[in-house]
Amino acid sequence: YEQLRATNLDWTFLCCPYIPDGERTGNYLVRKDFMPLGKQQIYTGDIADFILNELEQNNFVATRVGISN
Repeated sequence: YEQLRATNLDWTFLCCPYIPDGERTGNYLVRKDFMPLGKQQIYTGDIADFILNELEQNNFVATRVGISN
């Protein structure tokens, strides 16, 4: 994380709690630099959904993001 911060690259560091297999629910929380309150898990489908959205929208470039359902 510290090495990424020192670069000029476009990056997003995704911090995930427990990751069970599961379909996309579209119902998840994200929080810059902290884990969001809520369940301490995130389904694989929701991680994929976040990544695809971030690639299109660039809401969290050069940021560490916590994610959970």
